[in-house]
Amino acid sequence: MALSVTLVSITPANTYRLPVEEYSFEIVRSPLQSPLYANIDPIIYDLGQFRPSITVAGIIEATTKTDGGVTIPSKDLLEDFSRATYNDTITIALNFGGVTDTYTGKISRLRLVAKGSTDGWWDFVLQLVTLGRSP
Repeated sequence: MALSVTLVSITPANTYRLPVEEYSFEIVRSPLQSPLYANIDPIIYDLGQFRPSITVAGIIEATTKTDGGVTIPSKDLLEDFSRATYNDTITIALNFGGVTDTYTGKISRLRLVAKGSTDGWWDFVLQLVTLGRSP
């Protein structure tokens, strides 16, 4: 089954489709630990907090492409997008096997690695801190 990932930002208004090979969704709980004196076990407070995040990874080219009216960003365009939206919330839509899940969040990490054996290709890892899945 093919995985389709679309990024949408409000300011600036952009829609990009990413050529994604890997996708992961993670929920991290955030209990608090309070140390106590001597040899007494610490107290753990669980406030029910959770921090969902999405990580997508794939390979992009050095040049921007257009497919069916949707832009497939280049390395430079994806880098510019992550800088331009640092203060804004973006939407990521993940379509896998005909089912689309939509999340709202912020980019927390973009990693770009030049593929030494092939000119013009870049590995990317994009991580977003998100809210829960939109209904």
